Amino acid sequence: MNKTASSRKTLRWLTLCSILIGLILIGLFYGLEMQHIHTQASVALKNKIFDNENEKGELLPALYYVYTGQRNDKDMLFAVETAMIDDYQANQNSIAYNSIRRFQYKNEEVYYMPLSAGIAGEKISAENGTLLLYADVSFSVNLVRRTTWILLLALVGLSAALILMERKSAFALERRDAEMKAFFANASHELKTPLMAICGYADGIRQGIVEPHEGLDVIAKETNRMSILIGNILELSKVDSGAIVPKITENDIREIVYDAVGVILPSARQRGIELSLDLPDPIMCFCDEGMIFSVVSNLLTNSLRYAQGRISIEAGRGTNGQGVWINVLNDGPSISKEDADHIFDRFFKGRKGQSGIGMSLANEYVALHHGKISVSPVEGGTLSQVALPNSNE
Repeated sequence: MNKTASSRKTLRWLTLCSILIGLILIGLFYGLEMQHIHTQASVALKNKIFDNENEKGELLPALYYVYTGQRNDKDMLFAVETAMIDDYQANQNSIAYNSIRRFQYKNEEVYYMPLSAGIAGEKISAENGTLLLYADVSFSVNLVRRTTWILLLALVGLSAALILMERKSAFALERRDAEMKAFFANASHELKTPLMAICGYADGIRQGIVEPHEGLDVIAKETNRMSILIGNILELSKVDSGAIVPKITENDIREIVYDAVGVILPSARQRGIELSLDLPDPIMCFCDEGMIFSVVSNLLTNSLRYAQGRISIEAGRGTNGQGVWINVLNDGPSISKEDADHIFDRFFKGRKGQSGIGMSLANEYVALHHGKISVSPVEGGTLSQVALPNSNE
């Protein structure tokens, strides 16, 4: 069983256990409350016939009495009292005097006690029949039942939410597992390519097939490529695990752009690509300098890959001086809509068969700053845009 399946099983068991615990707690609440009502009614009835004082000062149910001889006097009796007399008369052979019996009629509930003598020792005439002393607990019982139903409905709603969350979490785990598998598969493939080139040229030099200076240039280039890829993979794994947090300080965006331009300048000159910068007065922004440098570097590297003669870099402050923006425009063929929609996907392979995670990492860094990044086709080229809020505002 893989980790995803194990996590799904754990989530399912946690959900079922939560629902079961909820049912048990509601059952305990109902049982204890009904037992408490029974106890209070019993205490009230016994205190009355034995003339005991309520020493604990408990809130006991009110007591009433009725004679069985009043059965036919419907104008004097409530429906529950008539039904109670009928219950006693139907079962009087099994109901001892001074014993307590629970009786329910429709939505009303009482505890009654047939007395062998009148209250406080008074005598009962034969024509009146048996005296039934009772405690009406209908209000308390119905309140407990309503509360129990409300709790059950709440549990049903909570259970539905838990099941939905469990399914969403399971789906997210499966998707995450698939993404991780694809990530490692792609990473292995990407690392294999420069390794094969390094091994191939090393063998060529050893066998005298390849000139040393030619082979060493390729080995150095592929080693650098592999080093950058490994660095990006490590950074992306830190972002995924939440182990990396932006170190926010006040920085001049112009200086970050100048540093990033300096990295690609030799390659741009070698290819004859002109770099045009339009940076006004200081553009101060609260951000992580290293992350934003990586973002700009990746945008410039990506632009250099497709530029035919010119890359324009602009930066400035947003409307009313809020936030900053950075634009990188290259004059190469406009990016297709399909490529633009997936350019931030990890190891996405677009036109010219280039792939990697540099743009994915740039996207993650911008997201950590609560900013926005986009790449879109424009007339005469492709425009990359970054918008950053100023965290000090």
